[in-house]
Amino acid sequence: MTHLQNLNLANNNFRGPIPNTWGQLSNLKHLVLRGNHISGHIPDSLSNISGLTELDLSSNELTGRVPMQFFTIPKFNFTGARLACGSSLKQPCASGSVLRGLFFVQLYYFSLPTMFEH
Repeated sequence: MTHLQNLNLANNNFRGPIPNTWGQLSNLKHLVLRGNHISGHIPDSLSNISGLTELDLSSNELTGRVPMQFFTIPKFNFTGARLACGSSLKQPCASGSVLRGLFFVQLYYFSLPTMFEH
């Protein structure tokens, strides 16, 4: 599967974590996992996929942090997840340094517990 470029597994009722081994899919351009019951954190190994242009993790049960590398992906959708940005769960995803260079992101139905705290 090393030549795989598009993987769309949307709305298939998958459960459990994203496998760490998916970070070895080096030619992957589009990874769409929306509308499943994927849980756990986003594996750092996915940041090894340097040519990824679309990552759709929306409408899943992911928790934890969003690795900073994912904010360079032109089309990144993680709506409906309980995620935070960066290495700390207290860094909101709306900080200017995080969003620099981002082309498309959707954040509605997103839990940002510290975004509006002073």
